[in-house]
Amino acid sequence: MITSSSCKPIIFFIALSVFSFQLFSCSAEKDFETILGDYILACKKVVKERRFRSIKDLISDSYQDSQSRSKNDLIAMARAYMLRNRSINIFSHPLTVTQPDSTNQLSASVLVALSGIPIEDVAMLPTVHADIYLFELNLIREKDDWKLFSSSWRQAMLDDLRIN
Repeated sequence: MITSSSCKPIIFFIALSVFSFQLFSCSAEKDFETILGDYILACKKVVKERRFRSIKDLISDSYQDSQSRSKNDLIAMARAYMLRNRSINIFSHPLTVTQPDSTNQLSASVLVALSGIPIEDVAMLPTVHADIYLFELNLIREKDDWKLFSSSWRQAMLDDLRIN
């Protein structure tokens, strides 16, 4: 059963996938940090505009996360979250970006806060009501498109918020 609390982190996760086709298909010369930054900005726009029609085309058909959730599970969770929340603001801070095995893969750790109000800076986090998560994202290039291949997330701990 999909619960409200299980859907909260997935909205960012799904949002990260929404514009990957447009961003990554034209970004062969960009470094991975730039690609991830562009990806996050586009995802925030998708969430703000509540556009999720093409999500199924942007998650790998082979998607499997650490909780055995599939592509279809992610889509269902995102839809449920969008129906429950009128206002979704995302604050994100990439912590690491790596290229694990080849130029066809990208891994990233991203600190994410979901809130009903805009969060401008990490310093605001202790003063606002937000759900804060640490995401481990794995993207893979399939043909000329980048797609979400696997991920994991957990609630962020105090040590995760100590950003240099």
